[in-house]
Amino acid sequence: MRVVTTILGLGLVAAAFASPAAALTITNNDSDKVTINVIVDGKGAEQSIEPGTSVEPACEKGCVIELDSGDQYEMKGDEEASIEGGILFFDAAPEVPESEYPNVDVPDPDQPAPDANAPGGQPQDQ
Repeated sequence: MRVVTTILGLGLVAAAFASPAAALTITNNDSDKVTINVIVDGKGAEQSIEPGTSVEPACEKGCVIELDSGDQYEMKGDEEASIEGGILFFDAAPEVPESEYPNVDVPDPDQPAPDANAPGGQPQDQ
């Protein structure tokens, strides 16, 4: 019985120190109420944000935030953003793991640039 109590106690301690799940947070820094449209899987839901307050819209697996202006912002679901002057600003975004970097061919800065006059460097006049 003592082992079960110890295991349960350790589980409660671990739960107390576990970090909360990240969520999209949007703060309205404007002096007027703002209405956003939160689009998840093609379905929109309007949400109002009073001046000086924040909301955490349902966006756990990504969503699109549409402002009154029609501007749309693709969100991953764990950013912090604010609205000022009718524009959405990203205040904080989590680090992107290197595995999610786009596959971009970046030229080696230590190598000379290709010669535009070399064969294949420019289209030939016909």
